[in-house]
Amino acid sequence: FRNDQTQWKRVERSTVFTLLKRDDEVLAQARLDASIEEVASVLGATTDQLHAATMEGLYDDAFIAGSVAYVERPHENDQEFKQLAVKTSNFVHSKILGKNEQWCFGETLRSKPEGDSFTITQSSLEADQSQSLPARLALKDTKRRVAQLRDVSTAYLVERTTDTQRLRITFHALYKPEGTPTKDGPVVTRRAARARLLRLARGTSELSQVVRRRRFGVQVFADHSAFHIRNPRCTCCTRKFTPIINLIPRTRCYLCGYYVCVSCSSSEKMETYNGRVATIMVCIRCVKSVAACNFDHMLSVRPGPERVLGDEASTPQSARTFDTSSTATSEFSGFSESSSSQKLGDLLTQVVCDDSDQVTLGQRRAAFLVLEQLLLIDQKEAQVQADKNAELLSAASERQQPTEAAKRAMDVSKCRKDLDACKFASADSRPYPMMPALIQNEEESKEVELEPIIYPIPANEDERLAAIEHFRLHDVANVPELNVICSLAAAEMKAPHSVITLVERDVVTLLATNAPEYWDVGTGNPREQTFCQHFVMDDKPLLVRHAEADMRFYHIAPVTMRSLRFYAGFPVSVPCVSKTPGQPERVVIGALCCLDEKPHEMTRSQYWRLMKLADAASNILERTAKEYIADPENHPLGQNRTRGQTFAEGKGAAMVTC
Repeated sequence: FRNDQTQWKRVERSTVFTLLKRDDEVLAQARLDASIEEVASVLGATTDQLHAATMEGLYDDAFIAGSVAYVERPHENDQEFKQLAVKTSNFVHSKILGKNEQWCFGETLRSKPEGDSFTITQSSLEADQSQSLPARLALKDTKRRVAQLRDVSTAYLVERTTDTQRLRITFHALYKPEGTPTKDGPVVTRRAARARLLRLARGTSELSQVVRRRRFGVQVFADHSAFHIRNPRCTCCTRKFTPIINLIPRTRCYLCGYYVCVSCSSSEKMETYNGRVATIMVCIRCVKSVAACNFDHMLSVRPGPERVLGDEASTPQSARTFDTSSTATSEFSGFSESSSSQKLGDLLTQVVCDDSDQVTLGQRRAAFLVLEQLLLIDQKEAQVQADKNAELLSAASERQQPTEAAKRAMDVSKCRKDLDACKFASADSRPYPMMPALIQNEEESKEVELEPIIYPIPANEDERLAAIEHFRLHDVANVPELNVICSLAAAEMKAPHSVITLVERDVVTLLATNAPEYWDVGTGNPREQTFCQHFVMDDKPLLVRHAEADMRFYHIAPVTMRSLRFYAGFPVSVPCVSKTPGQPERVVIGALCCLDEKPHEMTRSQYWRLMKLADAASNILERTAKEYIADPENHPLGQNRTRGQTFAEGKGAAMVTC
């Protein structure tokens, strides 16, 4: 220290928090178990609701209100993550009979490319800069009762310690008055400013609680009103509940949906994506499951329930080029191009125009069967539409602009435009209970026998399995047309992986893929180790953008062994073989899935194109299965039957399905 500076004075000290002060500055250090991006998403909130929720969590009743007036987000290609924001925070007065305080400040968040640390700097705005802020203008006649917190600068340094599971947060705040008089209302006194700095520093000790409640908030909770459950024993300690005399008080877990005894549950705070904070009861199994999730990439995922986004602006008409050399192409040249239609067009162009031996008869047949199925999905009973489709197929097969046929096949302009029509399963809540998985470390597994993971079972499980058995779907693997469907789905979502799965009683089998070098078609994974264990619980698509932070999926093989974070599954169905009154005509037996190591958003058009591809896959699967059942010995699938029935064991990373 320099001789002209006062020595630091310790104010507080514990195993996880230390607070020092001297003159007009404070210094605090806290330690917590969290990820870098978790803390960055808390401190660098970009919406009014999340900013207010963060400040309320850090400062409790001392915080009144706050807002985010401006945000400049980082560009996608920037080497360094840098985010600028202008915020306001109102606080209850620091001293008795003092004025309430308003802090208008600019904020800069910088993160290193390595991702092991970040800094946040905050500085009070000048009087002329803050006058135009909405929160400042809202004071109006109450301006004299609210003092402005000027000349304050703060900084956070958040870095990972040698123990990668813990973070060290260093907070520094400085009050440096310039002494310039202002006519813009009262200003916080030096004494009150010092007290405010101490309260800002103490807020770092509450970060762990804010992080904890947000972890609960990103989970998909059980909708207790959607199902009735009567488990006779506590799912944690296994003690039996007495039906008549309530000797063992019980409560219902907010996350898994099962009843547990009160001693096996805890009251937790949960903060939702919009900043709402609620108190929930959670069983100890779910608490452990949430704690075991990986929250390292919270900044890369949009908060909130799964939903589609609006389409980007369409290509201007002047930018489009059309070939009017044939009648067939001019009929359909107005259809917009997508990634999947471009992929299908390239494939059709290859198989139509390439006369070499590299393109087999099977490849040509597969490409045109997929095109035909996609066209048939939109075909109504009207003969005019059927004639147009036949004309388009003929034009494509005769080398007359096959790309136009692909555009027509993947067109979704007639699908509903409203975003609410694009439904996802368990987007807001989960309409069924689930037993949370408990993954034990090496030391625990030596002492206690591993507990089997129990997957949820849908109400129509018997009907599903009956249809799978009737159509012998386990043998319908590696069908060329289904592999083409996977290629189109992967192109549409710009994802490296797409597969078609069959969800059997205990195993999820891989039927087709766009990447046979990566996925072993015909093999399977235990059902409890897949995304599809939850997919079959509903007949709507399932979207998961952050699997490693989701207590449903953090433990499964695709996440732990292949680091797949993004999953989009669309229903593949066959006719229901049981004739029960009120039973749907078709039953979901598997999924058309897209997967990636990085998260994706989904647009309205992508949603409907994937639905279209899944419908085509369903029709192709049904037709192929019927042909195979009619003559299994002479069908091309007959020679692959042995391989399709083999559940390969001991293949390591190759033995993973989704």
